[in-house]
Amino acid sequence: MKVRKKGLLGSMLAIVLVLGALLGACGTDQPTGVAVQTVSGVVTVGTPTVGLKTCTSCHTSQTSDWMLTKHANVEPLGNLYSAGNPTLGQIAGCTINCHDSNGDGAGNSFTAGYTGNVARPVVGCESCHGGGSLHVAAGGSGPIGFATTTAMVIGTTSTLQVSAQFRTCTGCHELLEPNDPLNTAATPTHLTSVPTGSSYIITDTHFAKAGTYDGGGHNLSGTEPVGYAMNFASETVCTDCHNPHKTADINREWAASLHANRNSTGPWGAYNWSCEDGPCLFPSPATPLPGFGSRAQCQRCHTTTGFASYADALRNNNTALADGIATGSSPVIAYDPQFKPQMLECAGCHTDNKGTVRNPGSFRATYTLPVNNWPASPIIPTAAQVTYQYPDIGASNVCLPCHTGRGSGRTIHALNTGQTTTEDFGSLFDTFGFPLGYMLVDGHYLTAGGTMFRGIGYEYYGRSYSDPQSFKHEEIGTASVPNTGTSGPCVGCHMYRPGLPANHLFQPVMKDGTTITAVSSEICFNCHAGSSTGLAEVLEQEKIKYEDSLQALSQSLLASSPSFSFGAFPYFNYSNWLSTGDTDWTGNTTGKNNMGAASNMAMLSHEEGGYVHNSRYVKRLIYDSIDWIDDNAMNYSVGNTIDGQCGAAPYAFGWCAGAKSYLLYGAPNTSGERP
Repeated sequence: MKVRKKGLLGSMLAIVLVLGALLGACGTDQPTGVAVQTVSGVVTVGTPTVGLKTCTSCHTSQTSDWMLTKHANVEPLGNLYSAGNPTLGQIAGCTINCHDSNGDGAGNSFTAGYTGNVARPVVGCESCHGGGSLHVAAGGSGPIGFATTTAMVIGTTSTLQVSAQFRTCTGCHELLEPNDPLNTAATPTHLTSVPTGSSYIITDTHFAKAGTYDGGGHNLSGTEPVGYAMNFASETVCTDCHNPHKTADINREWAASLHANRNSTGPWGAYNWSCEDGPCLFPSPATPLPGFGSRAQCQRCHTTTGFASYADALRNNNTALADGIATGSSPVIAYDPQFKPQMLECAGCHTDNKGTVRNPGSFRATYTLPVNNWPASPIIPTAAQVTYQYPDIGASNVCLPCHTGRGSGRTIHALNTGQTTTEDFGSLFDTFGFPLGYMLVDGHYLTAGGTMFRGIGYEYYGRSYSDPQSFKHEEIGTASVPNTGTSGPCVGCHMYRPGLPANHLFQPVMKDGTTITAVSSEICFNCHAGSSTGLAEVLEQEKIKYEDSLQALSQSLLASSPSFSFGAFPYFNYSNWLSTGDTDWTGNTTGKNNMGAASNMAMLSHEEGGYVHNSRYVKRLIYDSIDWIDDNAMNYSVGNTIDGQCGAAPYAFGWCAGAKSYLLYGAPNTSGERP
């Protein structure tokens, strides 16, 4: 018995070892060069092919996806007017490396939409993955390597390290100018003449030039960051964003979105986001000042690399790293004077090309105010710091780290409460003459999550800012609001399309200029009656009244002090926050409330959708800010204040009626105050 057990165990061990070898090879990473090690040997450029039908007989799901792409060329006899679906006659001489290199296009009856037995130039499995004979011989266990039969010219003036995947894809999809592959865009060298006489160029935006930055890292030259920065040496350089077995519809949508905005003054190209102390100092004094000019803390939202690292650190509960990235003490991207702007690309929000979301988990925001003693300290201390826990909203968590603002009115309440330093609200200037208000007391930009979940406003004591039971926007994308998806409110409103791929335009409405013309988010009609254009008219009127109300608040702030200014866009510029006659330099009597009103104004001025994200909350913030600033008392005086600002009817300003309608209960010309 013992001998038999030993034999059985030995046999089982052998089986396990074999299975381990087979399974270990299946699904492993792609190669770093021309060859791939498998259980049966090495896949080289000369490895025999097995043909498309052999591949599709096993990989049925990939085949179904592939058939939807231009690579499959499923249209009968090819579409003479499509660069993606040529006929053999159109690409004579081009079949050796890319199009139908194995003759797979002839008589593939499994290809939907294709009839006849005429060979067509498909880009099949082995065109990209290399010969599959060893893969088949090993029972389908070994990975298939990238084919590198088409050598890429690296250049005569410079060299560039590239991956096998890069060489494979750019063998057909030409990308770089051979004479200068580091910086220059592709030239139109791959032309195909079609019967219309037009020329189709296989080239695209997949390159990037370094912007011309001044000493402070600004892109003041107007140089367009003309492409999408990529790491050409990465083994996933192409598949980070593209699934070659899928259509490119999502990629095209993303390219038309603000996440892909290539404007030199936009969020991705306005600065050299790798800037550190000294090299990017702005302005440029004789002695470099510690901390001033650094853009490291901006990388977490203004670069793909920074955001991916920040979100992963949050997800892994690596608090030290996450804080280091957020504060800039642990830069993700080292200083590079030839930094190439990175838009928020696919690899920022997704961990693979199949749409897996890089979910950072429930986001806990840390809001700080810097102390006003630069450059006395080599490290910028904090005058006040608060945290705010945002709820877990599923896949929409990925939006919150960058759409909950960098400043919060809560930090104003925290000033002079014994945290670190004391500040004089009668003279809040730093060494450069910038008032404290200039430094992130406002929410920064596009703070939709901070508005929806009430995390960034300056809230006045004695007033309630909780949402009414009827408010459902924060529950969109959850079971509480059926038929709105399962990925939370951000995805639910901006991306969810039942039965279709997610909307990567991120646009819940359509606009003509700034005017809302249609509602494109289908989930709105679960709760709101009307047509797309009808609901758009309602939203447009709400938007106008929201903007009118901010005009009323701005007017109140200017009336409270002629020195108050929003000239330091997008912030506000003022030093003495104490009301006339107030000597309480701690700000607890009038200073904090005055600064809070300005903070609400600055934050909401850059929250374009506040009237939708949480209309009740923004109305409360605007109303209470005016109520305080008009006479330094919370006494429900907003209606009379607006009447006084606007004069006798007809109102002197166009915003008067809209502001009263938005902020007050009752008809537009009454003074029914908010409770």
